Amino acid sequence: AAVIEEADKSVASLDSKISEPGEKTMLLRIREEQVRQYLPDSFVGAGVPQRLQNITLVESAVPSENGQWPVIPPENIGLLDADRIIAFIDSPQALENAQANPLWNELPAVKNGQLCTSENLTPWILTGPAAADIVTSDLEACFDA
Repeated sequence: AAVIEEADKSVASLDSKISEPGEKTMLLRIREEQVRQYLPDSFVGAGVPQRLQNITLVESAVPSENGQWPVIPPENIGLLDADRIIAFIDSPQALENAQANPLWNELPAVKNGQLCTSENLTPWILTGPAAADIVTSDLEACFDA
């Protein structure tokens, strides 16, 4: 109970630091061969982003076959419309592959310097208090930037 209470306090503290309430935020996993957008109802990031009240997680313009994430085809990268993109990456090469797409630099979040990346892949795709703590730290760094 104490661990859960501490995690709740950390998420509430992070939420209070978000300076642009309502900001459209997108969660991406960038793999070497594909980009996935995680949907608002997924449990990615140990559920931390989904608990933030001061952001709006963006639905996808691309259908999802599993209800958790759609795979964004390279020709549809330009549909990733958000004020901020938070991307957890499989590797630096994966990010380079995404950035090589000419549509990538035209994304509103990228153009406005609101792309935040994390190489802490494992906590982003797992659950539990330790993962939530790392994701919360990642998000604090993103929203402080």
